[in-house]
Amino acid sequence: MLPETEERKVEQRMKKPLFQSQSEPPVPKKDLTPPFSFESIFRGPWSSSWTVKFSDAVACSFADSIGGPFPVTSHRCHHKQKYCPPVLPGGGLPATPLLFHPHTKGSQILMDLSHKAVKRQASFCNAITFSNRPVLIYEQVRLKITKKQCCWSGALRLGFTSKDPSRIHPDSLPKYACPDLVSQSGFWAKALPEEFANEGNIIAFWVDKKGRVFYRINDSAAMLFFNGVRTADPLWALVDVYGLTRGVQLLGECPLPLAP
Repeated sequence: MLPETEERKVEQRMKKPLFQSQSEPPVPKKDLTPPFSFESIFRGPWSSSWTVKFSDAVACSFADSIGGPFPVTSHRCHHKQKYCPPVLPGGGLPATPLLFHPHTKGSQILMDLSHKAVKRQASFCNAITFSNRPVLIYEQVRLKITKKQCCWSGALRLGFTSKDPSRIHPDSLPKYACPDLVSQSGFWAKALPEEFANEGNIIAFWVDKKGRVFYRINDSAAMLFFNGVRTADPLWALVDVYGLTRGVQLLGECPLPLAP
């Protein structure tokens, strides 16, 4: 048998936990009995200044599910709507006949009552005219030379403008389409070669969607006249009854050529 003192020491050692060091204090158990704080769970060392609360998240989710998605601020475009020039694919005719503009014309222009024929009454200039409406892409402007005056040089000037003739004051028109008018923005024109300015000739000219202007004399093949016309805006025909050419007449429409 062990002495009484030794027996007491053994009993005291057996009463202590088997795996606890004598130098470490006992670890208290963490109480996770509900209700516990979700804030303490979401908070970490990275979120010292930002904490997600479970109650806030639930409240936002509930509001969204009731009210639906938040409305998005609509974006209103203030840009001017782009003009798309009308194009007839072929075989069609414009809705209204092409005539000369009745009011915006040079000081030397005389016009008949039908607005289809014009004549320069004197001199060799101040005879700029325009069409009464915008022309279509590929629409042929057909003119017949009705009068030729041999004492002058130069001939008919043909082209287009993006300026509405109704908003042009006749007194503001220069003497010449070339170079005076074409030096201004929105005007394009070129002189017809003198050899084509014979009395009785029929000249047709038109613009394509690329801004190229073509012309033909009578039944000849189409020839490139000039390019660089801005087709993003409406275009009116421009005719300067200049020099050798003293009178012209607008002819009836013909079916538009097939657009390439």
